[in-house]
Amino acid sequence: MYWTIEQWMVTELHLNGSELHVFAIIYGYSRNGAGTFFGSRAKLAEQVGVEVRSIGRILARLEAAGYIEKSTGFHAGTQCYDWTARVHEGQNVPGTKCPTYQGQNVPP
Repeated sequence: MYWTIEQWMVTELHLNGSELHVFAIIYGYSRNGAGTFFGSRAKLAEQVGVEVRSIGRILARLEAAGYIEKSTGFHAGTQCYDWTARVHEGQNVPGTKCPTYQGQNVPP
């Protein structure tokens, strides 16, 4: 498994550490409206290298900041939460100015 950390995630969202990694994973699944992340908290914890309860706090902070959105879904007959990135490159970031990419402002 791999995920991509984009510069705007650091410079515009001001994410770092485990929050940055969790957001990057969720973003990888939901970029451009393509889908959602529906893996378990345990799987996220394993990938990021933190405890499961830390993942709960990270998800709550990212959701409170408006960077991700939680929804209830069903996968293989089991109810679970799906996580979708609400912030994408070139969109307005909640609480900040419009991100700048390659030296130019990108309209929302």
